Amino acid sequence: MGRTILVVESDSGFRGLLQNGFRRAGYDVLIAANAQHGMRIAALHWPDAALIEVQVPGLAGLELFESLRSYSTRSGGGTFPAWMMVRDTTPELTSRGLGAGAVGIINKPFSPAEIVSIVGTHFSTAESPAPLLRARKSLADNVRSRLSGTDSRRR
Repeated sequence: MGRTILVVESDSGFRGLLQNGFRRAGYDVLIAANAQHGMRIAALHWPDAALIEVQVPGLAGLELFESLRSYSTRSGGGTFPAWMMVRDTTPELTSRGLGAGAVGIINKPFSPAEIVSIVGTHFSTAESPAPLLRARKSLADNVRSRLSGTDSRRR
């Protein structure tokens, strides 16, 4: 399969379930317990997609989601497929996530097999990987510059 999934989830039990489910399905899995760590991992490893807990500690998961999507779009690489994971959702949160371009919203608790199937279906219908590769490089460059304090957008 060769796809890499970033999972940003504060609950170690859910992280383990997702990690095991995706690995069994042939995915490479990157794990983060908070949004800051997720941002660093995304910059270093350029995942193909992400599952992001919206209520993750630290930098809000929704902010991480919006940053990943924004970098991908600005780079000309198309969209970055990301799903929001929520325990308790509100109409406002759902609207904000979908408005920011979420591929979908996954309510907890969930079945890892179901999520693996949803992501697999998305990839099986996705277009050419070339725009995604450009977006991943741009994402990494932008995140690295933000983390090092040399954000080129501020110049």
